[in-house]
Parts: sequence; C-alpha cells; structure tokens
Amino acid sequence: MSVYFVFGGKKVVTIQSKELQNPLAEGVKRARLTSRPILVSKVLNINPIDPLSFFALGQAEYTGRRVYWSDPAGELVIAGLGAVCTIKTESEQRFAQAQSNWTELLQDHVRVGASAESEVAAGTGPLLLGGFSFDPLQQGSDLWQDFGDGRLMLPQLMVTQTQGNSWLTVNQLVNAGDEPKRIAEQLLLLIKTLFELPLPDLYGAGVYPVAAGSPQVVENEPEKWKEAVAHASREIRAGLLHKVVLARELQVSSELTLSPEIVLTRLREEQPMSYLFAVEIGAGCFLGATPERLVKSENNTLSAACLA
Repeated sequence: MSVYFVFGGKKVVTIQSKELQNPLAEGVKRARLTSRPILVSKVLNINPIDPLSFFALGQAEYTGRRVYWSDPAGELVIAGLGAVCTIKTESEQRFAQAQSNWTELLQDHVRVGASAESEVAAGTGPLLLGGFSFDPLQQGSDLWQDFGDGRLMLPQLMVTQTQGNSWLTVNQLVNAGDEPKRIAEQLLLLIKTLFELPLPDLYGAGVYPVAAGSPQVVENEPEKWKEAVAHASREIRAGLLHKVVLARELQVSSELTLSPEIVLTRLREEQPMSYLFAVEIGAGCFLGATPERLVKSENNTLSAACLA
C-alpha cells in the first residue's frame, strides 16, 4: 500500500506501507529476543514544510505533547508531536538519570533512513526534546509542578529542517506480541489525518489586547524586586560584585486564548537572531526566545555563547 500526504496544498511525501512495516517487523523480532520493548525510528526525506506550521497542526490532537526548537540562522528547526515515551527525572542527579534512561531505551533500537544521508542528518531519528530545571534544590512555584526537575519527550512524529532539507521521523515502541502490519497501517492513518487538517492561521489572530499598567499585567512582589536591585547596586559599589543578572516576574492575562504557535510566530519575526523554544506539557507551555546558546555538542566539539 502506498499513501501520499499533502501539506498546505502541496504533496509532501509518498510513504510505502512496507517502509514502515519492515523496520517494525525487525523491532518486534528484537523484542522477542530481548523480552523488552524496542524503539523503532523511520526517517523520511520530505518536501520542505514549515516546522512551526507542523507544530500548529497538532493543536487539537496533541495539545500538551508538543515541542519546538529553532536556532537563529534557521539551520536546524525541529517540531515534535506526541510522546512515544517521557523521561522524568528529579534532584541533582537529573542529568545522570536522563542519560541512564535514554541509554537503556536505545539498546537494540532500530533506525532506518530513506538514504545514507538520512542516517546521519542532524536532528533526525530518535531524539529527546524537553528541558531541566536551573536549580533542583530551589523550591519551584506551582507553575512548574508539571515540568519537574527534568522532563524529556521522544516525539512520535517529528519534522526537522536542516541544511535546506526537510525530514519526517516516525518513532514507535513495539513489543514481542505486536503485529507490524497493523501498526504500520495505524501510523499511516495517523499521519494522513494530521496532514489533511487545514493549515492554521499563524498571523490573523496574533495581537492580544494587553497593555502595560493595565489590570491584566501584574508585577509579582515589586518591593522585593526593588530591594534586590538596591542590594546588588551596593555590592557592586563595594567591589564585591562585578556583574549580576536579576530577573522579575510579571503575570499577564488575556480574555483570548494565548496560542503558543502565534507567540512563536511573532518571536520569529521580531527576534530573528534568537533561539526559539516551546515545551508544552498538559495545560502549560514554557516558551521563549534567547540570543544565548548554553552549549552545543557536535563531532566531539563543545561550543557556547553566553552573552549575559
């Protein structure tokens, strides 16, 4: 069986049922040998699409299970929908716990690309997206309770745009008793249903009626903020500090629903030299734009760009 998918009126990719069924069958075979679930990842080269539009398509079916990331140059843009698995970690050991869980999940995993290039394309295949708390020892507010000290998701469907190419990664966990043909047909139907949804309007409803100084904008503990500024100024004058980065919290409310994809669209236009990110969990979404790159690892080389 062959199914082709249309996105925004343009043909994106044609997928043969066997392209999914064969790696799924290999995964089931390995699950029988190891007596545990096996991760299967299929990478497909697709015609270019906007990953942010793909992120927006998941608004209804995948709300609370969406992730987005892009770098300033647009060299690597990733949008993920769904969660084949979620790795949650706590305390100071959150990084080590995540590494251990991820290593275990990747044991005997199956990754199949459409070509040799898709086997090595950055940001494709099995990939964890999410984040970690800055300080696990500090008591967080209720706003962060769903995020925990660390939460990483393996998307079921992921669109990657890198070096002028676009890729679709399909991830699936299989067990020893699964039927590869049935799972392949379910995945094809899932993708077809998603791609046939009308493209959302990322611009038409992008202005929210919120003004500074209005009751819709509330500054959290303003006196505490002023005290922190005064204290930092004294420390700098005394030579005890050279530089300090302070932050304050504002709560903004609107009668309209705040749509992550529309906010990201505005950020992409107004801050083209920033990294954009969104991690949607449950009813909450942590999103933003930053010019800083904490760390990048590529070919055993680490690089950082800390600007504060």
